[in-house]
Amino acid sequence: YRIHAWDREVTDTLGNLLANEHLDLFDYLLSRLEARGIKVILTPIAWWGPGYPAPDHPSPGFANRFSKPQMLVDSVARRASVRYVAQFVQHRNPYTGKRYGEDPNIIAMEIFNEPWHDLAPPRETTRYINEMVASMRGAGLRTPIFYNISEHWTPEHGAAVCAADIQGVSAQWYPTGLVRGEALPGNPLPNV
Repeated sequence: YRIHAWDREVTDTLGNLLANEHLDLFDYLLSRLEARGIKVILTPIAWWGPGYPAPDHPSPGFANRFSKPQMLVDSVARRASVRYVAQFVQHRNPYTGKRYGEDPNIIAMEIFNEPWHDLAPPRETTRYINEMVASMRGAGLRTPIFYNISEHWTPEHGAAVCAADIQGVSAQWYPTGLVRGEALPGNPLPNV
């Protein structure tokens, strides 16, 4: 089960992890998935606001201050991101008693959902990914680390991602639309 943490809901403006109702619900969900034998791929940074497709409500997170492309190149955003992913990996789920970085039910982490590389030259993309990986590994993450490459990338950025210290590349595709607003008639499986 691939799931994103709502970083805007569980961090402060500096990227510190907040122990709040959102993190508690996330922890509970992870414990229930484990109880049902469902393995998890976690994405610490989703970036967008929690209201989509409705308007966002106010949230404290560091990502509120930056556009998606700025997240990769702005030094303040990067410091907050590095701080956050380390604390995320070290976080102990009170329902399972395990830190995310040690939990065998968490089979991988994906750094950032659908990042945009519009402002980053390819070598900066590699550098950004390696900073995040170093932070996650330094915090004790043992599982594979993936990087998402489904939006706003070029072949040069693809090569830069593959040059980074990751174990996989992730992508997603919405074959019938992301927010359709109605039931799909028939069998949508052939779209995949």
